Amino acid sequence: MATDERTDVRPRPDASMSMLNDLFDHRVEDDYLAARRLRGSPHVARPRLPAAFARRVAFFLVIVVCAVFATSGVRQLLRPDQQQSADHDALVREAQARSGDVDGLERQLVRTRTEYAAAQRAALAKDAQGAAEVRRLEALQNSTGFNAVHGAGVVVTVDDAQDGDLTGDASGGRILDRDLQILVNGLWAAGATAVAINGQRLTTLTAIREAGDAVLVDFRPLARPYVVSALGDRHTLEARFADGPAGRYFKTLQTSFDVSFDMDDRDTLTLPAASTVTLQYAHKENP
Repeated sequence: MATDERTDVRPRPDASMSMLNDLFDHRVEDDYLAARRLRGSPHVARPRLPAAFARRVAFFLVIVVCAVFATSGVRQLLRPDQQQSADHDALVREAQARSGDVDGLERQLVRTRTEYAAAQRAALAKDAQGAAEVRRLEALQNSTGFNAVHGAGVVVTVDDAQDGDLTGDASGGRILDRDLQILVNGLWAAGATAVAINGQRLTTLTAIREAGDAVLVDFRPLARPYVVSALGDRHTLEARFADGPAGRYFKTLQTSFDVSFDMDDRDTLTLPAASTVTLQYAHKENP
């Protein structure tokens, strides 16, 4: 019968301090010196950096690169772009030049239209029937804005309130496109026969709109103050406007928001012809 022989080995009394014993038995200095002696040996591989340390180094490098790029981007944004400023100035100069060209072409168009109308009247006025047609045509051209017109009337000047007088809504003291629409419609209703805003003749197809803070008449910006000229009986035109809804509306703007409103009658006014006139007509078809 085989016997189970066991070796009776008693544990060391300092077994619980094995970690400390290992530190003292295998000192770091000994391993460090051995590594230095074997560093030049071709048969022994050099010790590698721990993986955790390598990852930390790589992460630190990524952070440094990102910081460099971020700093460069911020400096690029903060640095004034001289090329962009130069392009903006060039566009402004080109827009001003184009606007001057348009004004010159419009003046040339008015002169040509006037010469054409004079030649037309001369050709038609050779007999009584032609003379009647000339008078009828001239009346239609005056009312549609095709011709420049002269006569008595009123001049209305409106403007924004002073900066210190704005109350309530920030736009309450500013003249808007709808305010000029109400003003013009009020003058038409009061008996005006022709109306112009800042020298631009209005027709039945004229659009008064707003783009940002600018008021546009047929897509051309107006400058403050807004001067509205209207032909008509200067005695009845002013009274009828004041008694109508448009007059009461502007009276409210004056008292509530302190906008500037002034109406003067004039013995003689000259309103230019409209820059663009589109003639339209309708006819009845035979059944």
